[in-house]
Amino acid sequence: MKKSILASVILSSSFAAVPSVQADALTDAIKSGTTNISLRYRNENVDQDVATNKTATANTVRTRLTYQSAELSGFSILAEVDSVAALTDVDYNDLTNGKTDERVIADPEYTDANQFYLQYKYTDTTVKVGNQRINLDNQRHIGSVGFRQNEATFDAITVTNTSLANTKIFLAAINNRHTITGADTLEDNILANINYKLDDSLSLSGYAYLLNNIGNDDFETYGARASGALNMALYEVEYASQNRDNGDNDYDTYYYNLAAGVKINGVTVKLGQELLASDDGDAAFATPLGTNHKFNGWTDIFLGGAGNDGLQDTYLNVVANVAGLKLVGQYHDFSGDDSGDDLGSEYGFVVAKKLDNYGLSLKASQYDASDDSGRPDTTKIWLTATAKF
Repeated sequence: MKKSILASVILSSSFAAVPSVQADALTDAIKSGTTNISLRYRNENVDQDVATNKTATANTVRTRLTYQSAELSGFSILAEVDSVAALTDVDYNDLTNGKTDERVIADPEYTDANQFYLQYKYTDTTVKVGNQRINLDNQRHIGSVGFRQNEATFDAITVTNTSLANTKIFLAAINNRHTITGADTLEDNILANINYKLDDSLSLSGYAYLLNNIGNDDFETYGARASGALNMALYEVEYASQNRDNGDNDYDTYYYNLAAGVKINGVTVKLGQELLASDDGDAAFATPLGTNHKFNGWTDIFLGGAGNDGLQDTYLNVVANVAGLKLVGQYHDFSGDDSGDDLGSEYGFVVAKKLDNYGLSLKASQYDASDDSGRPDTTKIWLTATAKF
């Protein structure tokens, strides 16, 4: 069960912070809150070219109940509960059931608090204390992995300030992370992100992510990112340096993502290259808190990169809207950074339809291994239906 280290301060802080407020005002704030329910059904199929147990299927449904109180003297509370249930036999490795000989589908059955925090707003500053999701920029470095049925959240104190024109300053101190499998990891992380958005032509971010006790490693990552659209042209540029310390050794690596594209008549085409560089084959750039499913192919073959070899991913994305359907296609060509080995390729597509509070999508991805990759050919297919009330 998720046990938020900071959650114990929330209720006491809520009442202690407003001692002069009458009981009926507090009652009104609670009664005036909003409650939302959402459902997400998913059928996930995995087929890998391995010796045994090649396939696996999961049918799961996530029920989410979210309550947001009204503000009282700038204070409010958000409470959110997720319940993930399997509708058919769990004949796959959900990363918690010990079925390590089966294919991985990382959606274990789970019921607990997804978010629970106290929020305080004053003019241009918002402070949150408690268990919360954190998504920064494109979620490459910091994200909640919202694709999975149980997302990752953080026990944190976060401060967001928008006093400066077109600028958002975000700071966070984190002492625990709730993973997509429901595990708690005691960490000591400091996040800083400053984003300046002029208009659609320029969004510029600078960041420092200081992560401690991530397994046996500490990470210091500093970087900058720029993206935008100029008429029909699109661009994305990002660079980051990273120091990785495991107590015995120190490694210095770097990251870049360069992409350019065009948007014509509702069709967006983008060509890019992303590099998670290697330090002479001893360690590679890592994004342990990122929403990594979004990057390097949806089959998750390279979910954690390509090990110490590093990973170069040259990719092509196409997005279009046709007859009310959202269509997405992508292609990836992978190679090792240090070795230069051909690590295979992957292509995928999405067809999605959204109507008011309902949605339906079909997503598929195929990884074709190379002789040097040491990884199996993999096909994954997802059928997802959503509803909000």
